[in-house]
Amino acid sequence: MANNEDIKDEVWIKFFKNHWKMMLIIIAGVSVAAICGLLLFLWFILPNALSTRLVPRSLSLWTIGSVITFILNVILWEFLFIGIPVIVFVAVVFIQWWRKLPDEEKEEYKGEPKKKGYRQRMTGGSGGGVFSFLIFLTWLIIIYVENNWNTPFITWSIEYLVFSWISAILWDLLIFGVPLCVVLILWIRHEMMETS
Repeated sequence: MANNEDIKDEVWIKFFKNHWKMMLIIIAGVSVAAICGLLLFLWFILPNALSTRLVPRSLSLWTIGSVITFILNVILWEFLFIGIPVIVFVAVVFIQWWRKLPDEEKEEYKGEPKKKGYRQRMTGGSGGGVFSFLIFLTWLIIIYVENNWNTPFITWSIEYLVFSWISAILWDLLIFGVPLCVVLILWIRHEMMETS
C-alpha cells in the first residue's frame, strides 16, 4: 500500500513539475476572485444594503431578520457577479487545457478505477455540523415564534439568548430523540425475541 502511495505521490510531483504554469494561473485566479469578491462586498453590497435600509447602520439595531436578509443578499450578489463568471471561466479553461494533454498523461492522473460495492466512509468528525445546523434552524424558529424576529439585539438579555438556545436543543432532542429511542427499544425487543 505504501508503495502504491509513493507512486501516486511521484505522479503528482511530476504533474506539478510539468504544469507549474497552470498551477500559477490557478493560484492567481483564486486570488483575483477573492479580491474581486471582497471589493464587491465593500463597494457595492454593503453600501447598497445601508442606503436602501435593508440593514440599519448601527449594529445594535440589527435583528435576526436583518441578519438573515443581509446574508442572503450577500450570497445572491456574490454568486451573481463572482460565482457564475468564475465557474464559466474555470470550466472553459479546464476543458481546453485537459483536451491538450496527451492521452498517456491523462491516464496517469485519473488514478485507480472506482471500486463498486460497499465502502466505508470516514467523516473525520464532520457529522456534528448537521446537528448544530439543525439546532440553529430550530433557534431561528423559536425567535420567530416568540416575536423577536425584528427585535433589535440591544434589547436582548444574555439570559434570553442562553435559554432560547437551550430550548432549541431540547426541542430537537424531543423531536428526534423520542423516535430514535422508540426505534432502539423496538430493535432491542426484536433481537431479544430472536435469541429466545
